Amino acid sequence: MQPSLASEDAAVSQARPFAAAERWLATAVTPKFIWSSLLAVWSCHAVVWAVATHARRVPFERMLRNYDAGWYWLIAQGGYSKPSAWAFYPLWPLLVHLCSPAPGATTTFVQLSLAVALFAASVALYFTHPERHPLLAPKTRLGWLFFVLAPAAYVFHSGHTESLFLLLSLSAFALAARGRWLLAACVAGLCALTRNQGVFVALSIALWSAEGVAGSRRVARFVAAGLIGAAFFALYPLYQYLRAGDPFLFLHAQSAWSHATSLGDALQTLVLGNAVTPWEYATRVHHPWFLGALVGSACFYRERKQLPLTVYFVLSALVMLAQGNVSNFFRFSVVLAPLVFYIGDRLARTRFAWQALLLLPALIFHCELTFNYAIRRWPY
Repeated sequence: MQPSLASEDAAVSQARPFAAAERWLATAVTPKFIWSSLLAVWSCHAVVWAVATHARRVPFERMLRNYDAGWYWLIAQGGYSKPSAWAFYPLWPLLVHLCSPAPGATTTFVQLSLAVALFAASVALYFTHPERHPLLAPKTRLGWLFFVLAPAAYVFHSGHTESLFLLLSLSAFALAARGRWLLAACVAGLCALTRNQGVFVALSIALWSAEGVAGSRRVARFVAAGLIGAAFFALYPLYQYLRAGDPFLFLHAQSAWSHATSLGDALQTLVLGNAVTPWEYATRVHHPWFLGALVGSACFYRERKQLPLTVYFVLSALVMLAQGNVSNFFRFSVVLAPLVFYIGDRLARTRFAWQALLLLPALIFHCELTFNYAIRRWPY
């Protein structure tokens, strides 16, 4: 007599008590699951921020301008009025300024609304259509949850640049995948005007543009795409020169940030996460994430054979070596959505222990950084 399917499932459940959880996390993600889980997570953020601001007697609107969001708010309000403001790239505050009906407190909510709308556009255009964008969308519930519960995912609905940068970078990659390299290079140039990571997007698009052609045309296509991205970025130094007579004000402003001072510092950052104080808490929690991104990038290339995206991932991680620590890698890596999806989707095929080892630390740090942002404790 053949055993029934129900009895076989019961035997599997007894042998592996978390088999149902494994199957649930490995289930193909649907648009309904993406939108409902996103709404649930962001609703929890709103509650946490409301409680934190009430307990500390800080206006909710003021909380939305903590850390870098406050700098972008300041630039959107009155331009580059302070020397330190030049460190922050112009496209996001320019967009906020253009969408602000009047100066004042309303600019804060314009930043919030724009960030939410731009992130929702990324979800609608790319994340909910894996059949159209197989390299850019999650395939499983675990892949999506690993992204939406990433430690610094709150930046997508605050006054930061990440929502704009995510939409632009995904659009550039999607255009390049369809062979529209000229338009992709232009969008990559906009990425370079949004944050310094955009330079890596431009390089990735240049590599992508050179695929499918041979000989001198390959070199010409790479150079042309790279020059287009560089031309867009050059608008920022040009503006600084016309405004203040110095095209490198942004570099002067960023010189006050942490930097590695030698090759030894960079190597120590790679191995230990920090060239000066590798034992500090921020380093200890960020460094495994940093190493995981490098390992995930290697696995991504081995499985997908996709060089342009791999270069983007690796450079986005290795740039941490130049600053001598990895203490802001949670925020820096949150825009690497295709890599995050790939890691989650890959571990969705494993046992529940590995799935939990991926998701539970992400959830813990997600809660910590979301709360930290509200109380002005390091949230990146």
